[in-house]
Amino acid sequence: MIIDFNESLDHGLLGHLIAVLNPDSIEIPGDITISHHETRWSFSPALPWQPGQFAIHVDTRLEDLAGNNLKQVFDVDAHSHSNSTPDEPVFIIPFEIQSPAL
Repeated sequence: MIIDFNESLDHGLLGHLIAVLNPDSIEIPGDITISHHETRWSFSPALPWQPGQFAIHVDTRLEDLAGNNLKQVFDVDAHSHSNSTPDEPVFIIPFEIQSPAL
């Protein structure tokens, strides 16, 4: 799995604030690689993918090199102008692995 960003993000945070969860919302063990000048995050699971619903969790503290994050872009609380609550720690991106066609 590969996620490409349109700009460099904080290398240290990339390695800790993005996780892939299985259908039971448990983090999947695997190897993370950060490359292309911190614009690409790659994940290889320790075991082969199994069919099912999965999710990528991105903690809102993930920052670009200017210090902007998903919660406070340009030092403005992004939640102050939305229906979201400040307690939401992650963005959730669901995805599905389907069974191979026979």
